[in-house]
Amino acid sequence: MLAPFDEWIQSDARAYKQPKPGMGPNWIGDTPFPLNPSFNPPAPIRQSTKTEIWRLHASDPKQWTIRALSEKFSIGLQRTEAILRLKALENEWTSQDKPLQSEFQSNMDRLLGAQDRKRVPESEPSVQSTDKSVRGTQHEEFAEADPLDVPSVIAPALAQESLKRASMIAALPSGGPDVNSKTSTKLVKTKRAPLSITKVSGDSYKGAGRVERNVRRAEKRKASKTQTGARK
Repeated sequence: MLAPFDEWIQSDARAYKQPKPGMGPNWIGDTPFPLNPSFNPPAPIRQSTKTEIWRLHASDPKQWTIRALSEKFSIGLQRTEAILRLKALENEWTSQDKPLQSEFQSNMDRLLGAQDRKRVPESEPSVQSTDKSVRGTQHEEFAEADPLDVPSVIAPALAQESLKRASMIAALPSGGPDVNSKTSTKLVKTKRAPLSITKVSGDSYKGAGRVERNVRRAEKRKASKTQTGARK
């Protein structure tokens, strides 16, 4: 049982009485939940679905593990584990003749729009894509008002996309020999092409007029030195 409000607010709860600086108020508006428009949590799971989850887990814990139940009812792993813990506590309280707030829970489920996850008997919650797409597994969502035998909308598209992807992958070159090929390749000539060797002399790199150009430069340098000596 919770302590009275006057005692409770004097405990560690007083840290939440006033908002922290810069964090804004702890509530919006004067209307309490669930009628507060700012209160928008995910819809709770109906009690019948929780009972079915516990029944399956209790019947065969090795088969109906948390992950298997999560995939069947399309519920997160942590939420599935929390449901099992609460149902175990509920059964314990029932065996001890402790009262349960069943009426309160029923009304809250009605106000919050509890969802029934027992839509399909298969272990898969919805149609999934089986290809190795980088986008991951594609799930199809149904409305609660739809019948259980409503035809899938994305199943034909997923099947067509899977066939298209498989044909594209099959057309890619694998790098190995083509065992189905019936054509023979042409023989490649192994004879070496003839080579022609030209003998080149050591002074063949000299350009035309190189000797004459060097002689003119030497005479120019000599004349420059002569003029410099005469000035001195």
